Amino acid sequence: MKLSVIGRIGVISLMWKRYLQKQLLPHNITLKQTYLLKQLIRVDFLYPAKISELLFCDRPTASVIIGNLVKNGWVQKDHDPENKKRVRISITLLGAKKVNQVLEAGYQGDKSLDHKTILTEQEMKILEGALIKLQKTIEKMG
Repeated sequence: MKLSVIGRIGVISLMWKRYLQKQLLPHNITLKQTYLLKQLIRVDFLYPAKISELLFCDRPTASVIIGNLVKNGWVQKDHDPENKKRVRISITLLGAKKVNQVLEAGYQGDKSLDHKTILTEQEMKILEGALIKLQKTIEKMG
């Protein structure tokens, strides 16, 4: 079966996500949870709206992910002192330990695929340029 370019990109993306999630399975953490915890280590806090942007998901999905992280004790919710209606999400010591555990076990995420062993530098530039062009076109669509 011949796939469209978009279909091929989708299949590659799904295969890659499955590969990464399989590495995380022994740690009882998902790909999105790992990514979010790694982002939270870098900042004091994030708002749920920003988290949904970072995770490329809608707000209800982000709320479920945040809720599961809270249940595990890896993040905490605090009210914004300037606006009590807003909630800030920050990583806990337990969450930072979880990230370190995963990284120390050898999880490398996107770095585990060295594109230089597959594509030449010229092929990589062409592919990246084409993907950026495709992404911009899709972003303009809506």
